[in-house]
Amino acid sequence: MEKIGVYFAQNKPIAAAVAERAIRVIEHSSARAVCDSELGAEFFGGLSALLAIGGDGTILRCAVRAAINGVPILGVNVGRVGFLSAANQDELDGVVRRTLQGDYRLDERSLLKIGADGESALALNELLIARSPEDTNVLHLDVFADGLLAARWTCDGLIIATPTGASAYSLSAGGPVVAPCADVMIITPICAHSLSARPIVLPAGCEVKVQIEEPNSALFADGQMFLPRVDSRACVVSRAGHKARFIRFTPDNFFELLRDKLK
Repeated sequence: MEKIGVYFAQNKPIAAAVAERAIRVIEHSSARAVCDSELGAEFFGGLSALLAIGGDGTILRCAVRAAINGVPILGVNVGRVGFLSAANQDELDGVVRRTLQGDYRLDERSLLKIGADGESALALNELLIARSPEDTNVLHLDVFADGLLAARWTCDGLIIATPTGASAYSLSAGGPVVAPCADVMIITPICAHSLSARPIVLPAGCEVKVQIEEPNSALFADGQMFLPRVDSRACVVSRAGHKARFIRFTPDNFFELLRDKLK
């Protein structure tokens, strides 16, 4: 029996209602639906797809674990933006049935691998290097690409983004619009203390090392705290071996989506 995972935004009553409806559709199609708010490793065993109901934040919370386990994600948007979703709640019944029938294509997205202080994390959107909450000083950062000094910035923070994350925090900080299919990595300084400081676009295969002068810096992966303090004062970012896979039903029109969502 085919098994579909269901994960939804716990803080949105509408998401819970849509999840209940999705479970009924799955079970009426002679498949099995399983729910889990913790997303433990055992949850992903045997899943043919994961239904993520909410907004982009909901998808970000499950994307890395789904990618590690090779499970494609069907995003159903009940939030405000929904860049990563394939459908809205009005289309739920049809997209769930098409998923069960295998009538879809997969959109693969690169992940970042982040390493610092002997710890590692993966991110779909971005790594953020920021001041610790108790620190009001600016950061002094040296950015190296494959061992070569690419930039030396005094700034409030730094974003290293995938093409998927380019239209999120990086764009808000002045980064470029990047098509999701581009094989690149985007480095965007936040409030740099120089008129010459500009975002940098590198090949996705580059290894980026950021040397951090201050000890009170924190790392965030996809908006979640990764390290509250970087004792080694350095972090390394590269392309991860895993990819997130998203279920799609129509051809992508990224620029139309961008105009619609950000107007």
